[in-house]
Amino acid sequence: MKHSMQKLTVGIIIYSGTGKTLALAEQLKSNLDEQFDVVIDQITVKEPKPFQSPEVTFSHAPDITAYDVLVFGAPVWAFQLTHVMKKYLHQLPNIEGKPVGFYVMQGLPFHCLGGNRAMRTMVKLTQGLQRYECAGIVSEKGRKHNQKFNKVITNLTDFVTKRALL
Repeated sequence: MKHSMQKLTVGIIIYSGTGKTLALAEQLKSNLDEQFDVVIDQITVKEPKPFQSPEVTFSHAPDITAYDVLVFGAPVWAFQLTHVMKKYLHQLPNIEGKPVGFYVMQGLPFHCLGGNRAMRTMVKLTQGLQRYECAGIVSEKGRKHNQKFNKVITNLTDFVTKRALL
């Protein structure tokens, strides 16, 4: 990692179609900004309705090499990780030694309806990176939405802070 006088750089790499994944990233950034240099780096695609396109073309695919710690966030579409994030993670270089955290946003209230599968896919596609299974799933519906949202923010904040101490 970096010299103790220099702040670690945290890359929050997300794909957000509706803004909900971005909202969590912004709150996480707010929590971490005092201690770290935090960048929200959004994956963007050229297709206006990527959920209707089986193939997508990136207009921006974040370069992760500048980040010391990574957090990936994406939505669940049709009970699985969005194909936009799958394609992005699949093309990543094999960079060892970077701690990685994950979160997904899903519309349905139960993790078994896509959230668990999406998390497993993110972990599988980042093999070769130094993973720490700091995962969080936030359901957009249900009475515990705010509680889950805040728990994921807390878990990821703790994850990044602990990685900085290593």
